[in-house]
Amino acid sequence: MPDSVILVSVKDRNFDDVTREMISLVENLGAEVVLTVTIRPELVNQATYLGKGKLEEVLRLLGEFQVNTLVISDNISPVQKRELETQLKVRVLDRTEVILEIFATRALTKEAQLQVEMARLRYMLPRLTRMWSHLSRQKGGIGMRGAGEQQLETDRRVLKKRISKLREDLEKVRQDRDVQRKRRHKSDMPIVALVGYTNAGKSSLFNSFHGKSVLAKDQLFATLDTITKKVVRPEGTFYLVDTVGFITNLPHFLVESFKATLEEVLLSDLLIHVIDISHPYYQKQILSVQSVLEELGIADKPMIEVFNKCDLLSTLPEGVGESALMISVKTGQNLDKLTQNIINKI
Repeated sequence: MPDSVILVSVKDRNFDDVTREMISLVENLGAEVVLTVTIRPELVNQATYLGKGKLEEVLRLLGEFQVNTLVISDNISPVQKRELETQLKVRVLDRTEVILEIFATRALTKEAQLQVEMARLRYMLPRLTRMWSHLSRQKGGIGMRGAGEQQLETDRRVLKKRISKLREDLEKVRQDRDVQRKRRHKSDMPIVALVGYTNAGKSSLFNSFHGKSVLAKDQLFATLDTITKKVVRPEGTFYLVDTVGFITNLPHFLVESFKATLEEVLLSDLLIHVIDISHPYYQKQILSVQSVLEELGIADKPMIEVFNKCDLLSTLPEGVGESALMISVKTGQNLDKLTQNIINKI
């Protein structure tokens, strides 16, 4: 039986989109949202996030539904997290923590595992309280209990030392990647990188080209690893790169931790932005991807926008022109046209 959680979501103009995605993120951890509690933006408390009345309501609901985990659809401050856990006596996870938990379950290669651990520790550092278990003995997992306040300084030193070691290990990974890239660049072969919102179909598109394949599932962050393969076609040859999917409000430190992985995108000659045209909020997802690309400093790279999952539509959504490149990896619709576009661009 999956764990049950209560979700708190801000009732603003993005409520439907944010809440739907947050429920999907929670479900990706094998948990179930049994109830969604709403809070108006103007009532968000700077110290406790939830005001006194809402705190009492949530406390009652936690007991009524026998739930010991509260998920916040927002990113909350260390102070807010500490106060919520102190007053509610349950585990509290915000949006970033849920994403980090998913990343931890998806990290398969050594590089991805190092990246995830780095991100989790950087997130954990300012949030240490007496509720955390002693880090030198901790086996893993977020929200462990048991440490006293006297351990905080020791725990911080342990954390900083581990982060320093992870940086060294990731630098070695980056150097190994540099060697691989230099081999590719010697061949003067163009590099084409797939980017897009998580679960837009990037990995499925990657697998549609002959050669090595990656895990492709209908779930968020199915893969965290960057995979490169050589695509040989009569019209031309290029390297194709699959990357980790982006998401709304991806924390800056998370982007920073995955820089080694995203360097493949930075050095690419062409970006293929894969868009899930069947998603009701696809336009917001486009803006989220563009925001991450701007943060990486590559928003002006040559790009082809492809609208995937068109087989799920009966008519084109408003705002999408007839000249848009509509594809379906599932049915193979227009994949040859996409390949020809790639060859023309490179």
